[in-house]
Amino acid sequence: MMDFLYTVGMNPTPDVLHGKLRLLRLHKEETFTWGELAHVWSLLLRDAANEDRILERAFAFFDKDGNGEIDVAELRTTMSELGDLLTEEEIMSFVSIMDVDNDGVIGYQEFLTTLRSEVPKFCCVAGTTR
Repeated sequence: MMDFLYTVGMNPTPDVLHGKLRLLRLHKEETFTWGELAHVWSLLLRDAANEDRILERAFAFFDKDGNGEIDVAELRTTMSELGDLLTEEEIMSFVSIMDVDNDGVIGYQEFLTTLRSEVPKFCCVAGTTR
């Protein structure tokens, strides 16, 4: 099943795949029909669509002026509104990771690409464990 999912562009973790199989009561099966594969694939696609909507809303939350970019001032404002979750050093570290093209702002594509490829780095931005 993993080979099929990888071929169609899905790369679920074993835990995610096992959860979907349990949901469909297929977790004890050795082989799968095309219909069963399609059901698992459909669930994973739905999760991906939900993730895209969540990321769009998250970006919009930070993009205070709605211009399609997040600048340092918008990030500071958002962090302040949330109770100063990041220090100035952490904000600058966050921007340096997210601003792939180094133009001083984080565009939506940079936001998506970086979050999908750099998540482990964010767990310890600037050496913290927040």
